Amino acid sequence: MNRTIFTGGMAAALCVCSVAAQATVFTTAYGYGGDGCGLTVFSSTPLLGQTGTCSGTNYSTLSKNEASETSLRAYADIHRTGATGRLISGSLSESFTMLTISGGVGAGSLEFQVEVTGHTEHGLGLGHPPDINTMDFSVYGDPGIGFTVNSQGNETLTGSIPFTFGVPFQFRMYLYALAALGAGDSTVFSVTDFYNTAVLAPFVVLDSSGVSPSGVAAHSDTGFSYAIQVPTPVPEPTSWLLLGTGLAGLAFVLRGRELKS
Repeated sequence: MNRTIFTGGMAAALCVCSVAAQATVFTTAYGYGGDGCGLTVFSSTPLLGQTGTCSGTNYSTLSKNEASETSLRAYADIHRTGATGRLISGSLSESFTMLTISGGVGAGSLEFQVEVTGHTEHGLGLGHPPDINTMDFSVYGDPGIGFTVNSQGNETLTGSIPFTFGVPFQFRMYLYALAALGAGDSTVFSVTDFYNTAVLAPFVVLDSSGVSPSGVAAHSDTGFSYAIQVPTPVPEPTSWLLLGTGLAGLAFVLRGRELKS
């Protein structure tokens, strides 16, 4: 429901572009829910440091957003300068890419982790409390696979996306920040700040056996290379045997010294 701040046409455009593009696309958008003031930008390259403002009778808003392959940022605030009805400001960032993982055979799973950090605040006056500010953050794999968190503060979103080595699949991140003021109160400002947030950690890639194979790579359709967490080597049985023998020998030597003393 929070995403309906943007007009129906804008929301539909976002969804159609994401599904139909089948190529890397970055989206930033901002809007005010009263008079439709806003702007949506689509790009094949990262959208960094985007800002937008809206103003009208008794209100002003500021939105900031960024979208790249590994980070999303969104900030929205709204200030009341006089008596008016309910006020809503929103900011959206989205990254959509077709991702291909190489270095293995058959089915695998992509383990992701995104740190989402931020906060909301209100300048409270007398009257009714303001509407609840919030952020939505989602990660999607191919259709039917999605993970979402809704919060007013710090969160960590994790998930596992199935894929087939060598076969492109969608990897989409979506961040939306909402700032709102309720009608009939005297709150003077409301802020939802998730502008230093949503940082994608290196991927963990597992094969069908649940093992992290060495030499895997993850690339977008434009050639961007995502970081992969290097698997920790597991000692072979012979290595464990040698280690155990060495420890036993050390214990024997130390025991002999104790007896002599």
